[in-house]
Amino acid sequence: MPVVKPNPKRTNHLVTSQSEPLTVALINPAGNTLLPDYIRQYASERALTVTQTTDIPSDAALCLLCAQDLKQSLSLLGASKDKPVTRSIPVLVTLDLPNHEVIRQLLAAGAWDYLPLPTDELSRLELKVKLDHALELARCRRDQAQTDPLTGLYNRSFLETNLHRLDTERQLPLSIVVGDIDGLSLINDTLGPVQGDRALLAVSDLMRSCCRHEDLVGRWSGDAFMILLPQADQDIAEQVVARIQDAIGNHTAQDLMIPLSMSWGIAVKTDMDQPVNDILRQASEDMQLNKLLAHRSWRYNLIRALNQILTEKSGETS
Repeated sequence: MPVVKPNPKRTNHLVTSQSEPLTVALINPAGNTLLPDYIRQYASERALTVTQTTDIPSDAALCLLCAQDLKQSLSLLGASKDKPVTRSIPVLVTLDLPNHEVIRQLLAAGAWDYLPLPTDELSRLELKVKLDHALELARCRRDQAQTDPLTGLYNRSFLETNLHRLDTERQLPLSIVVGDIDGLSLINDTLGPVQGDRALLAVSDLMRSCCRHEDLVGRWSGDAFMILLPQADQDIAEQVVARIQDAIGNHTAQDLMIPLSMSWGIAVKTDMDQPVNDILRQASEDMQLNKLLAHRSWRYNLIRALNQILTEKSGETS
């Protein structure tokens, strides 16, 4: 049976292997050779992807617009601001011959900044600084769009997108794991949302540390989580869940006031004829069934712990 290894690699909250390279779009570079050459060198140094296009692609992290045709450039900027998918993409503009009035119009139309052409050392330094700032902004926006603000795990939108991205024959078997914290609403109602958030954070960190490097771990809803495991069969998925269960048991005994438990569901796609949404539904139904079967056990343990905490608090205030 394959052995599941934990994933120790993290950058802030994100699993490093799942952060796709940022894409820089070059728009209408026309006869300008200085900027494209410099951008390709800059992108190579920072592991970016460069694409040349005539429009603002929705998957670009940032765009560089060579705005020789002012009317066309203003139209392009206006259209990008009208589309939700491109509205937040930073667009930097450049001109072969700087013109303050043209630059003013471009910035007023929504361009994020003006880039000087890299003709000497000073302009190259200025260009690098502006690109670095735009790149950092792009990374922050991407992380905000992909992650759950409380736990730092991937959010539902990211999971839904990547569920279909992974739905290829090369990724089979594709396992979907759905997990739900038992009694989180009871914890929130009894001890308050701060303790509930502590439980969510503890579970999130443990799930992340127990998964494989290539797995995608995310928060699906309030108390529900999802793990997408490409090229993983039932045995591997069960090993991952077992690791998380053991980690939760060991962790909560030491660091939380209450015993935590989770209910799990697993479903595996083994054939391309199986709709991936059906596999997701099977995993969710499996989780709900397991939660019902274990309901009496986890509810008894949780209520007993909550009563003990409330009794101790009552004694402290009396």
